[in-house]
Amino acid sequence: MVKPFHTKRDAEAWARRTEDERVRNVYIQRGPAERMTVEAALTRYLK
Repeated sequence: MVKPFHTKRDAEAWARRTEDERVRNVYIQRGPAERMTVEAALTRYLK
């Protein structure tokens, strides 16, 4: 996933948070959920 950042500081903070979550085993991969459309979610729910 390509993550847009406004500043290098934002990118570094994101990297620190992500690494910390992975070390603590609480990281949630959000990429698939961020790409899902409302239509796809409703279709999946109805099945």
